[in-house]
Amino acid sequence: MKISTLLVFAIALTFLFIAPAFLSSSFPFYSLIKNGDVLDLFTPLILIPLSWALFNNASGKPLQRKETIVFLILAAL
Repeated sequence: MKISTLLVFAIALTFLFIAPAFLSSSFPFYSLIKNGDVLDLFTPLILIPLSWALFNNASGKPLQRKETIVFLILAAL
């Protein structure tokens, strides 16, 4: 596993976990939600591909179709 992929994942996870609490101002295009809520919407779009990169790099060989399908099902849940 590449350390850089793990480091990027750890930084992104930490940022996406902590940052919404500090973004309490109102979202300019829709005042009923906060900026932190908007950032929460992007969390799976950022973390799922990074998780896939970790999963793909951990095996050291190309993944089989079965492993890919299982990962995508678990990520969707």
